[in-house]
Amino acid sequence: MFLSNEHIHNFCEAVGLIPDAVADKDTRRLSSYYGASLFLLTGLNSWPMLRRFCAGYIDIDGMLNELPLSSGEVLVVRLAGNLYNGGFWTGTPLDLVSDLDREMSGLCINALLLRRAQAYYDSERGIRI
Repeated sequence: MFLSNEHIHNFCEAVGLIPDAVADKDTRRLSSYYGASLFLLTGLNSWPMLRRFCAGYIDIDGMLNELPLSSGEVLVVRLAGNLYNGGFWTGTPLDLVSDLDREMSGLCINALLLRRAQAYYDSERGIRI
């Protein structure tokens, strides 16, 4: 599911930045709103820039308006925003497969599955389903 060990590390870091990312502190169940969105954002090479927009909540507007993102990154950030709160997405499924490389398309598909799953935070593996 994760692209690399760095992706796992970035995801764990992001969960630590947003207290509400873990919806149930006892079971460590991830918030369905935050989990898939953070999974997407932390999989991007631009995560170091995106990180500052994830302090307490995910500021998708800030990311889109203030950062020099590539067209592919904009697509992924918009999808993260949509999975987070239902806004931002104006694309189609075809955009995910035609405008993104295989790795980023796979990241998006896994995020869609994750949004639907009951996922739990694991500080070593990132996510357990």
